[in-house]
Amino acid sequence: SGAQTTLYCALQENIEHLSGKYFSDCQLVQVKPEARDDGIAKKLWDISEKFCGMA
Repeated sequence: SGAQTTLYCALQENIEHLSGKYFSDCQLVQVKPEARDDGIAKKLWDISEKFCGMA
């Protein structure tokens, strides 16, 4: 189900040290490099502000 990974992370014991990491299908996975790109993040932020009428 769509909530399975969220429930796994909330209920699994001894994974506190993984806080802030990315999980998919109840597994720790590496995010794509684009997800860590500050330039792309800034562009997304700016576009989101514009679409929300905040810019």
